[in-house]
Amino acid sequence: MKRPFFLLVVFAMLLTACEAEEEIAEITIEDETETVRIDEAESLYEVLDTHYDVRVAEHDYGLMLEALEDLEALEGSYIAIEKNDEPLEESIDTAAVEDEDRFFFELIWYDETAEKIHDALSLYYEGHNPGPADAVEVQLGLLHAGRIEADAEHVEAFEEASIAHRIMLKSANGESFEGLIETLADELEFEHAYTASYNAMALMQGAETDDEVDAFMDWALEQDFDEMGLDSLSVMYLAFERYEGEMEIEDEKRSLLETLEGNIYDHPFEDNAASFAQAVLALNAASEDPDGEAYIEDGKTLLQHLISYQEEDGAFLYTHDDDEADMMFTTPQAFLALVMSEQRLQGETAHPYYFE
Repeated sequence: MKRPFFLLVVFAMLLTACEAEEEIAEITIEDETETVRIDEAESLYEVLDTHYDVRVAEHDYGLMLEALEDLEALEGSYIAIEKNDEPLEESIDTAAVEDEDRFFFELIWYDETAEKIHDALSLYYEGHNPGPADAVEVQLGLLHAGRIEADAEHVEAFEEASIAHRIMLKSANGESFEGLIETLADELEFEHAYTASYNAMALMQGAETDDEVDAFMDWALEQDFDEMGLDSLSVMYLAFERYEGEMEIEDEKRSLLETLEGNIYDHPFEDNAASFAQAVLALNAASEDPDGEAYIEDGKTLLQHLISYQEEDGAFLYTHDDDEADMMFTTPQAFLALVMSEQRLQGETAHPYYFE
């Protein structure tokens, strides 16, 4: 009768011995730590690949870690790795792992501009969880950033938006907008530079609106840039940058950009985040750096001025004197401007209203 009990004791001892022999490593991803089994892994990469979502890139010196769970190296940053409180000085596919080793992973920024943009965007994402029910500019920004997929619902949510807005979204989503293009072409008016420029960019999404687009360009080239406000200058420059017709506009485009640059801090309206956002959009499309020394006023770059209007929840004030953030216009414009700034740094399309 004692034999079953004896076997049970032996089994428990064997189980305890096996558990005692189990080798483990401590993995800390920024501020989250957990213990994982090493098993027979021959490298740090094998351990990570077994327990986490990992993305790597091959280099001459071995594998470079590009993403580990939600920790992702963007342009201007890299994932730093420490092993037992010392910097890891070899690639993750050659780094050995021993029992009770400790590994720490964190994102390190070497590009200050990229870090500013990333922090501001993260603040907005965390505070507002944007999606397809948000403003058109937010949807366009999310599409550029790859955070939402092309889907008819993104457009259907804004069926009451302007025709130009709907064309932009349908174009971004790869959907047909032929009827809308025809309607907008029939209704095209050249009265206000801002509206005319935006509508012209919508028409540029179509393949059979060359006459209407050229008519806009003829009108735009006759305008006195010095008499235009910062918002109109910015949107008209975006239209000039988007133009792919046969008219020669390089000299005028350069003149328009120079006028815009000279009016960023000297325009009829008080400084505000919406106008700064429009200027940032235009500069990005021109491959200019809104965080560069050329755009410093009162010790801040244009990008820093824009971010200075951001509240703790990620939304943006219209002016610094406002008590509440403007969610209808300013915040969507600022968000799109930040996304396109990030896109430019990453070598992606920097024009907010152009989708390949």
